[in-house]
Amino acid sequence: MTTNNIDSVLKQASDAVTSGDHLTATALYEDVIKTAPDSHEACLMLGSLYGESGRLSEAVELLEKAVRLKPEDTAAALVLARIFHVRGESNQAIQLLEKLNQTVANAEVMYTLATLEEGAGNRERAQELFERAVDQAPDNTEAWMALASFRMNAGQFDEAELAYNEVLKRESDNSLAIGFLSVALSELERTDEAASLLQEALQATTDNPDLHFYLSHTFMRQGLNAEALESCERALALLPEERRFIIKKAEILEATGDLEPAFDLLKPILESGDIPVDAALIFARLSHPLGMVDHGKSLLQKLSEQSLLPLHRQNVSDALQWLESV
Repeated sequence: MTTNNIDSVLKQASDAVTSGDHLTATALYEDVIKTAPDSHEACLMLGSLYGESGRLSEAVELLEKAVRLKPEDTAAALVLARIFHVRGESNQAIQLLEKLNQTVANAEVMYTLATLEEGAGNRERAQELFERAVDQAPDNTEAWMALASFRMNAGQFDEAELAYNEVLKRESDNSLAIGFLSVALSELERTDEAASLLQEALQATTDNPDLHFYLSHTFMRQGLNAEALESCERALALLPEERRFIIKKAEILEATGDLEPAFDLLKPILESGDIPVDAALIFARLSHPLGMVDHGKSLLQKLSEQSLLPLHRQNVSDALQWLESV
């Protein structure tokens, strides 16, 4: 390759990424780097591809170079921050984005930084950044979704409802916003509204597993366990391996008194080492009637030592106190 045809090779590499041929794209960007090691585009894209394929050290090296080449470029910094987070280096990710946030007004930088700050327990700073992100880009649905998620995690369901409605003003068919809005409505004891919202959405798209899942959740809140199980089964028929759906089915079976089948569903998840809080809480409730209280206590104790969202931490604490009292 010569310096004269670098632009042509970059175009070929970009086309390969667009078509999903990441192996070809990787090879082409590597060729560019050999001839033009200071190509910002090649450093950014090859670093991103390395990150996706698990070559994290090489990805970090290239992305750090891309950031040095164009310090105010948000794309390289955002990818690099996400890789830092994956490597367990969240403080480095926060420092990187805080520095960028001081010079560039970018909603994605703000809500990505806010999510990292929330995970680090800096909730006031996170809230400030989430709110600044929607002020900066009021039509950015990802920014509104991030703010809504923060409010849900904080138990601010009325505020979350407002944020999800902002998403739906812009994307009326956003199934995630519809689903999470239904949860917020259920938490506000407005389950009839939640059910109507989901049923209307399902009339337009019957094969959306998430909508069936959230309808199952709503039916449970209404005490309609048979209907909840039916909706959950429909979700599982579309995505049989989805753990959220399996956990929901276990919860429904627990509610109907089918304790051993509920435990059988949870067992592979409990043995996986990566146990969601809701699965652990269901098992904690099952552990008493099934004679596994010590196991339940041990699991909750381990969870309580981890970094949890405030609502999850309170639920784990309450469940542990209950198990210690029985």
